Amino acid sequence: MFDFSSIQYSSEFPNLITLLLTVLCSLVLGIIIAFTYEYTSKDIVRPKHFIQALILIGIISSTAVQAIGDSIARGMGMIGALSIIRFRTSIKDTRNIIFMFAAIVVGIATGVLGFLIAILGTLGFCLTAFLLHYSAFGATDEFVGKLKLEMPYEMVVLQDINRVLKENCKRFHILKKQAQFKNNTSDYHFQYEMKLKKKCTPDHLLNGLREIEKVTILKFDMERNVVGNI
Repeated sequence: MFDFSSIQYSSEFPNLITLLLTVLCSLVLGIIIAFTYEYTSKDIVRPKHFIQALILIGIISSTAVQAIGDSIARGMGMIGALSIIRFRTSIKDTRNIIFMFAAIVVGIATGVLGFLIAILGTLGFCLTAFLLHYSAFGATDEFVGKLKLEMPYEMVVLQDINRVLKENCKRFHILKKQAQFKNNTSDYHFQYEMKLKKKCTPDHLLNGLREIEKVTILKFDMERNVVGNI
């Protein structure tokens, strides 16, 4: 079905049909990657300039590879030309980098006429992205946050707190423990970091803690777990 053996290309004498096919293939595959990014992103606002970059960078990569060809001198000249450009845009999210790298690799593959590799690689990458989107790895409906409590250092109180946290939290641990001395008595400040279970809400956790005597909630910060800023 994908028989590209008849396509011949020479950097000295480029074939117009081959060049058009390369650009077209890079464009189509770039659009597929951009659509996958748009559909699987968890962000409320998705940067349109980044989506456009995913489509354009594949064409640029394939064009650069075809222009270099087998010439070492051209390759060195391309490196020198690119070193003049200052790329100062910071990419903070790892998933963002992966999508950009995928678009570049697909462009390189089409530039060396590896159309079958580019097509299968794009389909495999996008299919995996969709599977991760619908799997447990893509879940974002969990709450994460920090909790600060004041209590006397009594084992019964600590056991009740741990019981409530285990009922509502998937994971939790103590970040900080500090003693406070007032009027010949000692109270302790405990600061926890936690991730709630999917079926639990912050209200469930707070109601359970309020039922414990001698415990005062000093601070409670909770927000939904968001998978990156893409």
